[in-house]
Amino acid sequence: MANKVKTTFLEEEIYRRNPETGELEELDVKIIEQEFNNDDKDNGFMKIWLGHVMSALDEIGNKKMEVVKFMLEKMNKNMNMLAMTQQEIADEVGVSSRTVNRTIKALERSDFITAKTGVYVINPNAIIRGTKEKRLNVLNIYKSIQDQKEKRKKQREKENESDGFKSIKNKKEKADK
Repeated sequence: MANKVKTTFLEEEIYRRNPETGELEELDVKIIEQEFNNDDKDNGFMKIWLGHVMSALDEIGNKKMEVVKFMLEKMNKNMNMLAMTQQEIADEVGVSSRTVNRTIKALERSDFITAKTGVYVINPNAIIRGTKEKRLNVLNIYKSIQDQKEKRKKQREKENESDGFKSIKNKKEKADK
């Protein structure tokens, strides 16, 4: 059964008071009201107005927050990706590469991004621009990168175990001589 959507565009003028001048400024917004039937399968989806979030992050001012803000502003909005090295990000933001590295590691631990050699993909379950289908497509890419990283991690662990076993075996052979 197809989802039925009723969309209404409201023509209203909305103003905000400029905090510096005190003057009223007209905002360039259109109000859209949408009603969905209960068959919608994407109930947990939340839209985020990135400009507003960026302003809030800018007020916080922490260096790591500046890195996050930069990544969100510069990401390819169609694919939720940013293709830059950590050093390029550091140079653009004006922070150390160590700060960028720590920020990226923290974002990966919190499942906000995943990284693959200079490409950072923002989790489409956190932020996405577009349709449910687009979110699912980006999610497939995101999960694929995570799966590749997990596979490499397990392979390294297996190799380390094997190397450790060889090392113990060699020490035992030397002790037996």
